[in-house]
Amino acid sequence: METVLARNGEAGVEASSAGQGEVTVGRFVIPYRVFGSGIDYIVCVNGAQQTIASWRSFVSHFSKDYRIVTFDFPGQGRARILSGPLSIHIDEQIEVVHEITRGTVPHQSFYLVGISWGGIVALTYAARYPATVDKLLLASVALRP
Repeated sequence: METVLARNGEAGVEASSAGQGEVTVGRFVIPYRVFGSGIDYIVCVNGAQQTIASWRSFVSHFSKDYRIVTFDFPGQGRARILSGPLSIHIDEQIEVVHEITRGTVPHQSFYLVGISWGGIVALTYAARYPATVDKLLLASVALRP
């Protein structure tokens, strides 16, 4: 997949120093925000029909001690689908998480938080990229055997 990082319309800017920007991942343009000033990073994965705004309370509680990365999945908030079907496969969502973290987190590992459907994506991401996830927190996740 092709990935292009941009901040405030400038291609190739180092995203980890940015408060906001966009990442182009394959057929999607994904907006992201980085809040806080801590050393450790928490990457937040939205549930279905949730946006960056869903994390306001979380950001206000934890941004003093951590850097919080939030983003919109394709079909949510300000994210755009550039081509192809409107449906999004879980593999595409995992690739979005991977590219967001590669562009915003300068460390080898980070804390990953997922809620609802975002918990399923976060769990699958952690299984595929275990060396990148230091801690995994899942909320409101339902799994069937």
